[in-house]
Amino acid sequence: MICVSDLTKTYSRKVAVDDISFEIPSGQIVGSLGPNGAGKSTTVKMLVGILQPTRGNIVVAGCDSSRDPIELKRHIGYVPESASLYETLTPVEYLQLVGQLYHLPENSIAEKIDEFVELFYLTRVAHQPIRSLSKGMKQKVVLISAMLHNPDVLFLDEPVGIPYFTFLSQINPVSVWYLIVLSRGVAVVADISRQKTEWLVALIWLAGIGVQVVISAL
Repeated sequence: MICVSDLTKTYSRKVAVDDISFEIPSGQIVGSLGPNGAGKSTTVKMLVGILQPTRGNIVVAGCDSSRDPIELKRHIGYVPESASLYETLTPVEYLQLVGQLYHLPENSIAEKIDEFVELFYLTRVAHQPIRSLSKGMKQKVVLISAMLHNPDVLFLDEPVGIPYFTFLSQINPVSVWYLIVLSRGVAVVADISRQKTEWLVALIWLAGIGVQVVISAL
């Protein structure tokens, strides 16, 4: 599902990612740990096609990130540490836009939005401008937008300290993590805290969805 070989990223004389190689098969939750500056976010940004590596090869869900970045984005979902939204739109309008960008059928978009809005307790604010929402509610919209198209791989960059993960612990973990694993695809979690990441993957494991959990350090 993810194959990385000899991946290196340098900025002038600074080496951000130094010659790493790994493979991740489908059906895994992978936690990537390391202190600030270890290269976690840089690695994730290369995996999702935001940054180009200085050297090395990346294949995600059968797509070469350097040769076919548009096709890659059809197969992945990405939740950055901080994300921007079109705040004049409502959550429903924003998610409709995301669904259209992924060329989803209109009836499918409507059904998915209804399901996610209910699951994430956004029904009350679904038609309010995003600018009026709390930070936690905005980040729920970001997470929904990353899962709306049912990607093969979901990347979460330092998500554990973000309010929606506190929220996730308060509702049915089976439902939420079934959506995140996305039919036994791959979820990659990058964070600086082993304790927080272990809490997160433990919640996934307790959901009983039969995926393998791996925590590794950069």
